[in-house]
This record gives sequence, C-alpha cells and structure tokens, in this order.
Amino acid sequence: MEQLIRTNSNIMIFGAGDVAKEVCFCMEREPYNCNVISFLVSSIAETTPEKIGNIPVVSFCEENLDKNALILVAVLEKYRDDICDLLDSLNVKNRIFLTFESNLWSAVRLKTYEEYCLREGYPYKFGVDSLASDKTIDSEKKSDICVYVTRSTKDKPIKTEYKPRIWEEEIYAGAALDFIETNVIGDNMGENISDKNRKYCELTAMYWMWKNTDHDYIGLSHYRRRFDFTDEEVSKITAGDADVILTTPVINVPSVEYMYGKNHDINDWEIMKKVVKDLSPDYADSLEAVADSNYYIPYNMFVMKKQVFDKYCSWLFPVLEECEKIIGDKEDVYQNRYIGFLAERLMTAYFLHHKDDYNIVFCNKHFLE
Repeated sequence: MEQLIRTNSNIMIFGAGDVAKEVCFCMEREPYNCNVISFLVSSIAETTPEKIGNIPVVSFCEENLDKNALILVAVLEKYRDDICDLLDSLNVKNRIFLTFESNLWSAVRLKTYEEYCLREGYPYKFGVDSLASDKTIDSEKKSDICVYVTRSTKDKPIKTEYKPRIWEEEIYAGAALDFIETNVIGDNMGENISDKNRKYCELTAMYWMWKNTDHDYIGLSHYRRRFDFTDEEVSKITAGDADVILTTPVINVPSVEYMYGKNHDINDWEIMKKVVKDLSPDYADSLEAVADSNYYIPYNMFVMKKQVFDKYCSWLFPVLEECEKIIGDKEDVYQNRYIGFLAERLMTAYFLHHKDDYNIVFCNKHFLE
C-alpha cells in the first residue's frame, strides 16, 4: 500500500482536519513528492476553509472527483465507516485509508521522517533490519529484554487477534487508584508513584520499572500500541548495537509548539521550558528545536539499554516533578494528563540532544483495534 502511494502522482485527500494536513505534509515531501489536487469534505459548513495553504477544499461529489487521482482518507477512526459508505456511493475504488492510528499511516510518517533526518544529517537508524546480528532468540525462554505493556481499568476490548510475545509483560498503570487483576503486575508495588497516575499516565509504570527492575533492555508500550517486532528481530536488538528504540514520530503542522497550544494549555509548555532552562540548561536548545519542528515522539514508548534508561529517568522525572509543583491539578480529566503530554515532547528533546551519543533506531508501532 505504501508503495502504491508512491506510484500515484496525483492525490486527493478526504478530510480537512489535522490528520488531513499532516498527510498533505508527507505527500508533498520526499519520498512521495505527490501533487495534492484538493481536500475533500462530505459537506461544506460555515467553518470549512476555502483553502488549506494553496489547495482548495471542495465537497465530495462526482463533478469534484478526478477519476485518475488516488484518494487518501485522512481522518480519525470514528469517521472511517461513514466515509467508506460515501466513497462506495460513487463507486470510488482507488482509495487508501490513512486514519490516525492506522499502521499504514505510521509507516508513511516513518518514511517521511527518515528523509527529514537524512537532510538534517541526524545519525538515526530506521528499522530493526539496520542492526546486524546473526544471533537467534530461543522461543522457549524469556530474553534479557522486557517490554512492559501498560494496562488500566479503562482499557477497551481489543478485536484484533494478538498473541503476546515472550518478551512482553503486562503492568497495570495507576494500580494504587483502581482494582487490578491479581495475576498482572501493578505499579503500586515497591518504590512507586502509582497514585499520581491521573497526571502521569503510563509514566507511573515507567517510574516503577526504573526503581524496581533490572533487565539488560527495558521497554514500555501500550495494550493497543505495540512495537512491530518479530521474536527474531528482538534478537537483533539484544545482540546488536542499539542503545535506544523509539517509535514513529507524530507530525504536527505547522509546528509542535503550535499544536500543543491548540490541543492543550500553552502555559504548561512555557512552564516546562522554564523548568528545563533552570534544571537542565544544556537541553534548552534541543527543546526549542523540537518546538519549532514538525515531529515529536509519541506515547512515551521505547526500548532502551538499562543504563541509558536510568540516565533518562534521572533527567526526566525531576523536570516533571517541578512542572507538577508549579501547575498542580486541572479540573478537566483529559487535560489533567499534562505530565504525560509534556513527557512525550521532553523525550523528543532528550534524544535529539543525545543523537550523537547513542545508537538510536526508529521502528513502527502496531495498533490493535
């Protein structure tokens, strides 16, 4: 599918929201270099812009369709079925869905980011295959790598059939606040900050991992978002020279800082910048570079060598704790997760700062519906 996009020079994007703008951003750049003809919407409302950049926004109807163009559906998952029905109504078959969580959209972003890093001269690697190793994993044993998969009592049922990997271990985040299954690790054992989960999200599990585990490689993922590794590929991580594995960056248009202010409280961003300048001034320039860029590393997902993980946590948590002291609690449940949101951008800045110090590999995630 990703290759099919490259072979279609003319593109129409169904959608006019943030996802559509991000897809357009990728399509107009290497390695795609497509001509985006228009943005399609199901209907024109008073708030619908006439153009996005220089590209017209038009209603979905037969006269506005270019029969030779590939239609990329760039919306949130909840709109997918309705748009599929609309496309079917005009017998539109030349279409690809790039919904927000889709694995294909993740792959497209990663290709775009790889080209960006080449232009910027960043020494990152892409894909586990970039790690050379002949070592194979013993499928009957746990490896010295453990990726903790965060769970919570609010998890929705997963429709996708998925067999947990031998190197994955489930952990309840926020176990101090909710009842958990007794056969799953809780982040409220040992030294922990489990009761801060409403603000810290998966970071309460990450803190527990930092204080209570000792794996050669340690990682964090989500019950619906998993690293797209095979067991054989994991052996390349443990036997190869990777220091850090990170997942596909999210794209923000026009910038990371602008979109943070649009979706969250920009005052929190300003506080974070000041705290970094006060506690870790060497990282201020990297944070500013992230703010002005179009990319950040989402979900606080990673796999790291334990010594790298320890150094990262020793830097990250004091910054977050100081931000929490200043900002406090928020009434809005979603916005009260601000510590988790800030940590994603801080992770991006931290590993940008250390791009020449660590062997950093970017890999796709797999979303379980």
